[in-house]
Amino acid sequence: MICINILLYLSAIFFSFGQLGRISFFSQQVNLYAYELVLGLLLCNLVYRYWLTPIKQFVKKYRFTTIFLGYLFLSLLISSITFSFFENLIATMYYFRLVFYELIFCYITYLVKANPKIKVTIVRIIYFYIIVTIFTAGIQYVFYPDLRNLNYMGWDEHYYRTFGLFFDASVAGAVYGLLIIFIAFRIKERKSKIFHIILLFLLILIAVLTYSRSLYISFVLLGIYFLFMKLKQKKVPIIRYLLYLLLLAGLVFSIFSLIPKQKGEGVNLSRTYSIFSRVDDYKTALDIWIKNPIIGIGYNHIGSTKRKLNLLKAEQVGINHAGNSFHSSYLIILVCGGIIGLFLFIKSAYELYRKFPGCGYCLLLIGLLSLSDNILLHQFVLFLLILLISNSE
Repeated sequence: MICINILLYLSAIFFSFGQLGRISFFSQQVNLYAYELVLGLLLCNLVYRYWLTPIKQFVKKYRFTTIFLGYLFLSLLISSITFSFFENLIATMYYFRLVFYELIFCYITYLVKANPKIKVTIVRIIYFYIIVTIFTAGIQYVFYPDLRNLNYMGWDEHYYRTFGLFFDASVAGAVYGLLIIFIAFRIKERKSKIFHIILLFLLILIAVLTYSRSLYISFVLLGIYFLFMKLKQKKVPIIRYLLYLLLLAGLVFSIFSLIPKQKGEGVNLSRTYSIFSRVDDYKTALDIWIKNPIIGIGYNHIGSTKRKLNLLKAEQVGINHAGNSFHSSYLIILVCGGIIGLFLFIKSAYELYRKFPGCGYCLLLIGLLSLSDNILLHQFVLFLLILLISNSE
């Protein structure tokens, strides 16, 4: 178990590097991260220790997830005849990357059941990551608030927003949101409440500074759902939770009042450019989907398809991050796997939600954010979710 603990700690350290730990191949069409190399070693260790037992249990327990992954592979095979060898190679690599994360989830959740003490390591890793994330986000906002100089590399022109080492305000907001939920539900059960309140305050601060409207709206909806569930259970006076929400709203309002207001479209909450660009993006996705409504175009063939339709220049494939996907994880699955793929994807997500009620709010948050951005399929979000879900096992 010492080796497993060391690999888990190392994966957390490299994971905290964010985009700085990225290794790119084929003109950025294939990206590998340093922490994924460590996760590969961890997976080999766990396979050696438990062999195929975790996979057998996974297949029985997560029927729709297994079918979904199998269907995506079938869709990829069928669609391969319309793409070049190189395009199919890239798409297949990304498909197996998705399978890789499912295997990590499969073996880590099994590890937690077989050795419950490993939860201590996972919790420590999450706290370590929270502290590093707050620190790097603060340093970035103060000393590197302008990402416009990296626009040539395909990154959005974020200006005076917290994007941390993710270089993307939406992904950063999703990570901050998950960590907020983790801390919020641990305050009352911990002795060091002051420490947790400070962490919560700082996480809310950097989350607010993302100026991500989808994150704001998602938390409002989660708050309404939280109140509804408490009212339905009738276990605790609803007035207490109303007061909590009012205090939280007051805290967020105070942060908005105190932070310096910078000029720029990114920090303008009434901005319309991003809304119209998303609408155009959704239309493009539906136009591509309608041509292959049943099985889709195959996983990760979006960039190649856009290039064939002259929606993306050949030299932008790989470099333009948004150009190789859509502003919604659901639309990505719809286009890549067709209507059947989307149905299996939603059933898989619901299956996961039912199996892990302790992580329900985290899954709901990511599900909501994925409506307007590609969040659920992002590698940083996937790994953090695996850690949070394993801790709730």
